[in-house]
Amino acid sequence: MNDRRPDGASDPERLPERATFRSALVALERSLLRGEATRSAADRRSAAGPGDGEGPLAEYLQRVRLEAYAVTDEEVAELRRNGHSDDELFELTVCAAFGAARRQLDAGLAALAEAYDSD
Repeated sequence: MNDRRPDGASDPERLPERATFRSALVALERSLLRGEATRSAADRRSAAGPGDGEGPLAEYLQRVRLEAYAVTDEEVAELRRNGHSDDELFELTVCAAFGAARRQLDAGLAALAEAYDSD
């Protein structure tokens, strides 16, 4: 079944309610940042943040946050050579991407709220 209208927009009747979306987002965030994992919750929260560390891992995570499309296999291989496991890299990469996406979502929702409040 196609959930798109002819103009390409999603069918509003098929979109989840805001409360359901918010609950799912909170559950995802809790799982990623506080759930059981290889890296500590503090490390995962830091990876999800805007980026303030130094060194090759911090640089890689900042690249994921800002231009994930440009990350290369060689960058990941170098991190592996520096002792980071695949599990660690996966967890931190997902957290960095989630944090960046969450900040963009929050900024977009704030802009919408401001636009509707100004009417």
